Amino acid sequence: DKANAALADATGVADRAVMGRDRAMEEVAELSSELAVARAFADAQDVAHTEMRTCLGAQAQEEVFELSRELGLARAKLESQDAAVMELRVDAAEAVETAARAMKTLA
Repeated sequence: DKANAALADATGVADRAVMGRDRAMEEVAELSSELAVARAFADAQDVAHTEMRTCLGAQAQEEVFELSRELGLARAKLESQDAAVMELRVDAAEAVETAARAMKTLA
C-alpha cells in the first residue's frame, strides 16, 4: 500500500511537472511570438525613420537650393540697383557741373 501511495504521489508530482512544463512552453511560445512582433515593429520603425531622414534631407536640400536661387536673384537685383544708383550719381554730378557752368556763363 505504501508503495502504491508513493507511486501515486510520484505520478501526481510527475503529472504536475509535465503540466507546468507544458504551461511554461506555451508561455515561451507566446513570448517568442510577441518578441518577433516587437522586432518586426522595431525594424519597420527603423526603416520609416531612415526614409523620413532621407526625405527630410532631400526636402532640406531642395529648400536650400531654392533659397540659394532666391538669394542669387536678390543679389543680381541689388547689383543692378547699385549700378543704376551709380549712373544716377554720375548723371547728377554732370547736371551739377552743367548748372555751375551755366551760372558762370550767366554771371
